Amino acid sequence: MRLTPRPRLYWTLQVLGWGLWGTTGVLLVSIFGRFSWVLIVIEVIVAGAMILSSHLLRLYVRRQGWASLTLARLLPRLLLANAVTALAGTALIGLLVTGLLWLW
Repeated sequence: MRLTPRPRLYWTLQVLGWGLWGTTGVLLVSIFGRFSWVLIVIEVIVAGAMILSSHLLRLYVRRQGWASLTLARLLPRLLLANAVTALAGTALIGLLVTGLLWLW
């Protein structure tokens, strides 16, 4: 499937943004802690889970037509949706990392 410029930009920003988040995590732990290959795997899991979570939120927002809402109606929805997305993403990360550590 060939991506048009807008979806390509969206996915580029998704991967770059969450990739930078993960890279920053690896760098900080390497500087202040102890570097390990498991850390890299965990950061990849975190980045992947957050890409999935933020993409699912985007799909939901688009399907619900939130772009046409006024700021007063949009803001409470976004606050709640972001909180739910953060909790779901954190739960997913916890499950995946627990599974990884169980195997390790």
